[in-house]
Amino acid sequence: MSASTENIYISLFSTISISVFIILLRIAFIEMLSHRPLYILKLVVVGVSAWQVIWCTVFILCRGQEKYLHDDSNYQKYRGSKIAALVKLAFLYFTGTACFYIGNILFGAPLASQQEETAFFSLLLSALVLLPACCLYGTNWEKWLLTFTSYDSIECPTERSLRIVAICSIGGGWFGAFPIPLDWDRPWQLWPVSCVLGALCGHTLGNFISLSLVCSDSWRNRRNKVRQKLP
Repeated sequence: MSASTENIYISLFSTISISVFIILLRIAFIEMLSHRPLYILKLVVVGVSAWQVIWCTVFILCRGQEKYLHDDSNYQKYRGSKIAALVKLAFLYFTGTACFYIGNILFGAPLASQQEETAFFSLLLSALVLLPACCLYGTNWEKWLLTFTSYDSIECPTERSLRIVAICSIGGGWFGAFPIPLDWDRPWQLWPVSCVLGALCGHTLGNFISLSLVCSDSWRNRRNKVRQKLP
């Protein structure tokens, strides 16, 4: 995938994601005021996770397809590779959910109660943080490690966007836990409602930052091309 195509892809996905998550946040906030926080929590988590799974699946199925449309000899191999990629996507998604579940317990989530709520929050974090990277890297652990641990290794806008969105999503979920122990007696202080809101806000912020950087890079590249053409 060329850099220009990646820029278009990131810009389009960021814009759509921002719109979807803002709508979900508005719906969730209004319904939480009517004292149905856990019910709306599950709806929001299922909706966001389904959105992430759908666009990741479409991306995997469509990526590189144009190379094999007129090549019947290699199309079967291509289709087999896509099926394998989808299996890896499902495996990494549920494995990531289990890892986030353990992480939530270690960071203070209830161990003997509210397992369902913790599982839903873990599903959300796995969908926001891991699914986009699964599309690009699969089980290439070296690429995962380089993208999420070393800034110097990130050369393309897609890798940079994955890192920013992952940090903002996890950070938002962590900051969302701060109101839980306060004695405000609000329905959205139930575990893990505020953490879900924080993760969604962080994900939205990460998409805004990524979109801003993509637009800035595009404008800088266009300006450099114009300067090179000048005598």
